Amino acid sequence: MSMEAPAGAVQEWLSLRVDADRYVGIDIGGTETRIATGYDSDPSRREITTFPTSEFGSVDEVLEWDMQRNGSKASYYHLGLAGSPNKDTGSILMPNTSMPVFDPTAATEKYGTEIAADGDVKSAIGVLLPGAQVEDLEIVELKPGEAPQNATDVLMTVSSGVGGAALIRTRIRTGGHDELQLTIAGSEFGHTDIGTTDDETYAYARRVQAEHGEATQEKALAGLYGVDSLVDHISESTDIFSSALDAAIAKTREDGGPTGAVLLRFAEQGDEMAIRTLDRMGLLLGGLVRNFVSAFDADRVFLMGGVSRGMAEYLADKTAMLQEFVRPGTMYAEKRANVPIYLIMNQYVGVLGALERARLGRLALQA
Repeated sequence: MSMEAPAGAVQEWLSLRVDADRYVGIDIGGTETRIATGYDSDPSRREITTFPTSEFGSVDEVLEWDMQRNGSKASYYHLGLAGSPNKDTGSILMPNTSMPVFDPTAATEKYGTEIAADGDVKSAIGVLLPGAQVEDLEIVELKPGEAPQNATDVLMTVSSGVGGAALIRTRIRTGGHDELQLTIAGSEFGHTDIGTTDDETYAYARRVQAEHGEATQEKALAGLYGVDSLVDHISESTDIFSSALDAAIAKTREDGGPTGAVLLRFAEQGDEMAIRTLDRMGLLLGGLVRNFVSAFDADRVFLMGGVSRGMAEYLADKTAMLQEFVRPGTMYAEKRANVPIYLIMNQYVGVLGALERARLGRLALQA
């Protein structure tokens, strides 16, 4: 992004004033970048700005845009990035963007203010942390259930990519006191293999393997790749073809719109190809959520992301998604029958989670 530099030398970041009142959360995804600003002096005041990610060449450019616009540095930045942190270095590679690897430790030294970073879904889960000051997440119940008081939550995104994170609550007894320990875990869960449940899913998994070199849930389900592959697979493996749906998806791709919304519209109009595609997506998503819940012994599930917003209620009501989630014969099926599944409708949940992690991270430094 090309911008005019503010008065003073742009490179003298260390001498730039730190605004103690301001903290910032940034969510950099494969297609969009969002910047949210919060203020200690007015907790109800929040400002969110959205850009195409392609307008920035690096994470540093995003940070510098914020500093130049405000003429100051925020007291704390938390970045949710579309990638997974290296456990040894803390640096994050973002394969779905053209940005180079980002090192938050080096950035903190460069800019002279606290800068933290994590994977995008692990940042978004900040909205579920105790003490989070986030209202109006617009939560819709897809499956009823009951969760314990100290529930372990999983948050999954199904959009241009597939990912997940877990907020694990563990009771530990130390020094004669009962304490609650919080751990944020998980990241690239979408890169687990497709769990095959029938011959058609197995055949689709083989197609995904041939096309992408890996038969993963992300390649099978994500809006960036999965929708087109699934439509093509159903068309080629059956005698079903919908020229109208094919043309509508192609036009939506050209315009940069959500293909999930097109599938939903055609399915509701009775288009057999769209119905079959969503049936298979529901089965795949149910299996993915089941595996994620089993892996973390989770008590509640929250879904987010572009595909989820467009289709989750249809998938829950009219496909085998929920039946696959609680399928008898799979491990812990009885427990999963009581696990509620929710959909977070608020489109800013990713950056709001990053903003909460910035606010809570700064409080932790001050403690």
